[in-house]
Amino acid sequence: SSSVTLSSTAAGDSGDISLATIFGDIAIHGPLSSTSTSMYNNAGNGGRISLSSSYGDIFSSSRIESDSRTFLEGDSKNGGEICIHADSGNVRIVGSLTTVSVGDSFSGRGGDISIASEGDIDAGYLTSYSLANANVGDGGDISLSSISGDINVSERLSSNSSQALGDAS
Repeated sequence: SSSVTLSSTAAGDSGDISLATIFGDIAIHGPLSSTSTSMYNNAGNGGRISLSSSYGDIFSSSRIESDSRTFLEGDSKNGGEICIHADSGNVRIVGSLTTVSVGDSFSGRGGDISIASEGDIDAGYLTSYSLANANVGDGGDISLSSISGDINVSERLSSNSSQALGDAS
């Protein structure tokens, strides 16, 4: 089991993660995370996560996340985009895909999630959201497209914007 984590503990942006193969499969069995996190300062943008296979399948049994989060004070920027493309294969996500922006008084936009394949798409938990006490960004777009296969979401498909105190804007 392995994991890849890129994170920023101050105000910086997190780095992008890209895994690509032409003839092989991609299998993720540990957390794949690109987050910018700050306890008392502003958080930067979450990084873009891209998984692509031209002639293979893509599988993940763990969480894949790209976040911008502040915990006690500070504002967040945008959650990163998550793109998964299997040009001639299937995509199976047993774990979760999340891209969020969580800030104290301001949050950016939740990132977009895009899954495309020629074959089947099986996904568990897909969510993009923005959360703050005052100025809240939008949840990101979620897109699933298959040329000739089935699309199944077994748990949750959600894009939302929430204000922790009061009404969402």
